[in-house]
Amino acid sequence: MRASIGLVASRQFGLITGRQALELGMAPHMIRRQAQAGRWKELYPGVYCMAGSPASFEQATLAAVLASGPGAAASHRSAGGLLRLRGVSAVLPEVTVPYTRNPSPLGVRIYRSRTMCRADMTKVGPIPVTSATRTLIDLAAVLGAESVENALDDALQRRLTSIGKLRARMEGAHKGVTGVRLLRELLTARSKGHLGESAFENRLRRVLRASGLPAPTAQCVVRDADGTFIARVDLAYPKFKVAIEADGYAFHSGRREFERDRERQNRLVNAGWRVLRFTPTQLDSAAATVADALSVKPK
Repeated sequence: MRASIGLVASRQFGLITGRQALELGMAPHMIRRQAQAGRWKELYPGVYCMAGSPASFEQATLAAVLASGPGAAASHRSAGGLLRLRGVSAVLPEVTVPYTRNPSPLGVRIYRSRTMCRADMTKVGPIPVTSATRTLIDLAAVLGAESVENALDDALQRRLTSIGKLRARMEGAHKGVTGVRLLRELLTARSKGHLGESAFENRLRRVLRASGLPAPTAQCVVRDADGTFIARVDLAYPKFKVAIEADGYAFHSGRREFERDRERQNRLVNAGWRVLRFTPTQLDSAAATVADALSVKPK
């Protein structure tokens, strides 16, 4: 019996529930004795942590889900953290439960949902978690536009979801839910080809727009007078022949890629284009530099 309980706990970040212990043959008084002796620490009513188990984000989240009962799943920022969505972190465990349930574990933010379905659920290890599609819809209701955009781009680039899946899930059951309008606007921009190849590229585009500069063309294809392909650039102002490259630190995969990139830049310069390059640490000065190149004044 002890070996079975230890095996279950080892698969759950050192956690065991009273219900699981009973199913494995423990009597109620034996569970109480484990807690009184300090071998088990009760994190929530009926949810225990084995002494010596290392604390972690995953352990805290699973404990909150177990304490919230059947049908519960880590959601919102907790789900975003478990799915490793860029820029999403949780302070308190966040859990979504069926609307008919009303658990209240201390220190857990509970969301009750009428629309949770099997397709909305997945697992990260042993932890029930809302799917990437559902998580993005939930995040749009609780995060700012920039954070939602970063998480969305990350999920799309990693193929955790798709524009089609998000649109389908937002219809019907999620129609009118807070944040859906924001997410719909972001998806519309991406379906029109405005999805940058990196989250940094999208951040750079937002900085330029926020400064009052005209909206740059994303993923702009540059051709010469004869229509021959020269290059595709991250952002561009074709009227001014200004190309902008968003250089993330992990952009180049090797020397060959680095050299091809320089050849591409030379072709642009020879075609009369001015090429501006920015790294993440240069965001603050990007708008002024671009404004100088366009001979316009930012806000």
